[in-house]
Amino acid sequence: MRLRTASLKPLGPHDLQLAAWNRAALDRLIETFRGIRGPLLVDAYSR
Repeated sequence: MRLRTASLKPLGPHDLQLAAWNRAALDRLIETFRGIRGPLLVDAYSR
């Protein structure tokens, strides 16, 4: 998982392109982790 900001292009399938770091970016990051690792594993860490 890589976070790409500004005008940096994604390099791979698990790159997340963000304009700024904020609550919406955090939500996208968590959803991306759910897509990669599955909700069972990710949700276990969010408790």
